[in-house]
Amino acid sequence: MLRDLRALTPGLFAVFGIGFCFQDGLLAQSRIIPLRTDYWNDEAFIKSFTYTYPVKTTVEPTINSEEKEIFDLLRPQIQTNINTAITTLQANIVPESNAALNFILGNLYFEAGHFDQAIPQYEVAIRKFPNFMRAYNLLGMVHVRIDKLAKAIPYLIKTIQLGGADGDIFGLLGYCYLNEEKFDSALSAFQQALLFAPDSLDWKVNKAQCLLLSERWAESAALFEEILKEKPDKPEFWLSQANAFLGMERTEESAANYEILRRLKKATPDSLFQLGDIYMNENLPNLAFEVYQQALGAGGKQDPGRAIRVARILVERAAWPDAGEYIFAIRETCGDQLTEEDHLRLVTLESQIASATGDIERAASLLKEIVAKDPMNGQALLLLARLQADEGEIEEAIFNFEAAQKLREFKVRALLAQAQMHVRLTQYGLAVPLLGDAYRLDPQHRIQKYLDAVEQADFSSRLQ
Repeated sequence: MLRDLRALTPGLFAVFGIGFCFQDGLLAQSRIIPLRTDYWNDEAFIKSFTYTYPVKTTVEPTINSEEKEIFDLLRPQIQTNINTAITTLQANIVPESNAALNFILGNLYFEAGHFDQAIPQYEVAIRKFPNFMRAYNLLGMVHVRIDKLAKAIPYLIKTIQLGGADGDIFGLLGYCYLNEEKFDSALSAFQQALLFAPDSLDWKVNKAQCLLLSERWAESAALFEEILKEKPDKPEFWLSQANAFLGMERTEESAANYEILRRLKKATPDSLFQLGDIYMNENLPNLAFEVYQQALGAGGKQDPGRAIRVARILVERAAWPDAGEYIFAIRETCGDQLTEEDHLRLVTLESQIASATGDIERAASLLKEIVAKDPMNGQALLLLARLQADEGEIEEAIFNFEAAQKLREFKVRALLAQAQMHVRLTQYGLAVPLLGDAYRLDPQHRIQKYLDAVEQADFSSRLQ
């Protein structure tokens, strides 16, 4: 089955030949796959609720004949109306009642979805009978059910210590450790769970996730391969295996997984952005742009920051038409999610496109708009100053270069850019102190070499 799915992308990856290099954000943040929503309806879980109450005398309280009559009364009510059973049991419980009655009431609350009411009943049962194994078991499970995983751990451990170990107990314990980022403990628990239940998909998946988050890439990828043979329709498994492939720098196989999701129409915006990043990293801009466009149109809540980063990459690669089209798509798709800062970043990119394509008037207008709204925008100040310098608006350019020099992040770049303007105007004497300041702040050889050349040109000009 997997071979057939991967055959959906014939010849696509023959073009890959260069080594892989991680880019910012290329490896997606791995997320823990939650328990199946129907886990709590499985027979393995339901068997935890037993109302016949067989007694294990060392780990469960014994019951007398009167209490057994109450259990016998409850059984048909549980089958027909659990709320009636709850009412019946509440009427028969007093502070001195057997711990077994509190345990059964806790089960009824749990089964009815009244989790906050189940917990104190289990706690009372344990206070009355400190080695009540099934009470620890269900108390641990109810905490997992309400996502209080750290609280579940000691109860699950106590269940194991009392002899209640099985695949579900170890599996749930591993799941709690995994969410607490205790990966070694989680892995040990999942391995124990799979000894008890070797065919459990839940614990295979969680073990594979644990291996992934532990950066044991090869083992994780191999286990997800086994899982995908059983469940090739689950996009989260393809995504997790793709992350494992990325960890091993096997980008072709990672891209293949993303492409499978794309062809099966199960790709998310996140997976499409990931695929586009891989194609861009492998110098396949046309494929990347196609996927990036699809990511914006994939529906769901978009991440404007990630989309704007793509637009910036396109601008940096001088893909002016694609960049302009993509910025338009960002505004159409993410319009109501864009912050003022996002808007200014897009306008900055649009000004770069306008400048590069010869629309100087539009570029200047856009940059002035940015500076008017954000006078501390160093990038816009620099771009505007350079544009004004190219257009011969020297006083305006100097004003904006000096404004950019007041911003620590842009000071060196602004000093160098203003110096270059003066050199083009053969104003070498004005350029020298600017380059000296730049070198003191950033003592790079290239700056020193440029300063030496400009000083020599200044000296020569004075001799003429």
